[in-house]
Amino acid sequence: MCLQVLDLLSTAEETFKLRLVVGISTLIPALHYVAEIPFHPVQCATLKLIYECISECPGSVSISQLEELIRVLIRMLRKHSDGEMGMIPETFIMVCSVFVALIRYPSCNGALDLSKSIGEATRHAILACLSVSERNINQILQCLYLLKEAYAYSHDGNSSDPSKLELKSSILDTCRAHLLPWLVMGINEMEEDIALGLLETFHSILLLQSSINATEYAETLISVGWFSFSYECLGLFTGDRIKNRIYLLLSSLTDSLLGNDAGQPIREAVLHLSHDPIDLLFLLGQRSTISLDLPSCQSAVLLILYTSSLYDERYLHGQNSYSYSPD
Repeated sequence: MCLQVLDLLSTAEETFKLRLVVGISTLIPALHYVAEIPFHPVQCATLKLIYECISECPGSVSISQLEELIRVLIRMLRKHSDGEMGMIPETFIMVCSVFVALIRYPSCNGALDLSKSIGEATRHAILACLSVSERNINQILQCLYLLKEAYAYSHDGNSSDPSKLELKSSILDTCRAHLLPWLVMGINEMEEDIALGLLETFHSILLLQSSINATEYAETLISVGWFSFSYECLGLFTGDRIKNRIYLLLSSLTDSLLGNDAGQPIREAVLHLSHDPIDLLFLLGQRSTISLDLPSCQSAVLLILYTSSLYDERYLHGQNSYSYSPD
């Protein structure tokens, strides 16, 4: 009851947040206790209080307290992903949120190296999301947000540090082994927000990769037929956000495969390219002195056709079994 009252106070009174620093030494042991009890009613409230303390008062938590907190959080995620202990979506979201706050915490970018812990937490969080029978959109999106922040953390500071390199490798392995197959195989039954979140995650990773690693990562996407898959997504979803993300990701993929900002024509035309993939072929046969956007759209379409042909991908092969013939 005390923790639930404190949770209410933290949302009702701004100045109360600053006083949480005094109680952090009590909150972490309390979390340690309630975390061992499946679906304990105050797990989420305790995590919210800890999150407020970390995010509102940077530098106020000691290294030993952070280390203890990280151990508890990883144990919660591990037990959840293994099916040993259930967790309500709100608690899972807060665990991911606390980890994001820790990634941005000053001590965790200096005296405390979180690389190994972040990699382990991210892997267990992803596995937990994929194993639950009922998908919770907010839970999955928060998990993907943690993954993106974790990958960005691996590029901060000395990105050639062995622990940072190990974190990068761990995240890429998680994407390759779990997230990518889930997206490609389950796209027909996937909510648009989840599909968009996954596409944004793959795109953010591709943008952060070095030239050598970017080519390897791009070829991983190509190995699952990424161009055909992109056309399928365009046929399944009609929203502008997902349409733009698909084309932007294709442009970055082209950069990685061909080099020298080769995907720039796609980026320049992205707002004017059609939702319907079949219209891309129609654009190539058009002539107009009035439309200023037509030449840039035609350049983008030709680039997409050329790049996909290099990897023997059939144009518009997807949901509607479209195929492209050079005739």
